[in-house]
Amino acid sequence: MILQVAAETAGRKFAACFPGIPDAICEWLSVNYDKSQPAGAFGFHLFDIINAVLLFYTIILIKQSIRQANEQHANNSEDFVKSLVDTRYDALDRLYFDLLKERRERAYTPELAPANDPYPLMVWNFIETIIDKCREDLSGNLARTWSPIMASEARAYGAWLQQSKDGVFANAIHFKRDFFALANALISAAADDAKNGNEFDGLAFLRLCTALERLAQSGIIQERGLPELLASSYSQPVLREQAAWQVPRTIGVDENPHDRKQRRQFQDRKLTELVNSLRETIAKNNAA
Repeated sequence: MILQVAAETAGRKFAACFPGIPDAICEWLSVNYDKSQPAGAFGFHLFDIINAVLLFYTIILIKQSIRQANEQHANNSEDFVKSLVDTRYDALDRLYFDLLKERRERAYTPELAPANDPYPLMVWNFIETIIDKCREDLSGNLARTWSPIMASEARAYGAWLQQSKDGVFANAIHFKRDFFALANALISAAADDAKNGNEFDGLAFLRLCTALERLAQSGIIQERGLPELLASSYSQPVLREQAAWQVPRTIGVDENPHDRKQRRQFQDRKLTELVNSLRETIAKNNAA
């Protein structure tokens, strides 16, 4: 009985693995397996050899299926990450389009915007969204694309953000403390670039901000002095150039998941070098 079941199983396996084999041969295998067969080479029966071949072939099929599944997963992950980047661009485009539409319909003038005007608040919330998305993007492409918008809107609505009453910023309550500090540095850096005829580099600016935040977390600098340090660091050509590093094309944004890990390691190494340069610069300025 056991041999008969084994025979039928062998016949089905043979038919499944080799669909081109006539049904008559598969049926013959199922019927004749339990009949006495002369031992072949080394004492093995013909059907033992067939089962071994089928087992080996099945293992090969399983390995191929696993490899194809892993490749498909990698491709899906890459497509997912790419779709996220595309979604960021599309979402920001739609938000900014709505802002421009609102500005045109209601004829906003930045210089005349009162403290209780909601439109400048909308603009600065949009700038905050851009900055958050740019800091998530390891490729740096998002920051390069939106740098001119960040700078122009910061210059236009900087006065509204910095309105004060009795020595207190009236509009600081609308924002997180760390963003409000960054925004004040952004206003200063964007204004200086416009005055000197330079193009605002949002990517270098945000990387310098991240490096200074690390120094503040380690206690080397005080957090309340971060806006001034950020603006002054950005104004120094050497630090600004160091912060504007390019991600190598070999580990670009559209590569596989392994390259994304390498890109993260590359960014961490460059950021550590920038932190060390800032630490040395601050130490020299304090000693002078």
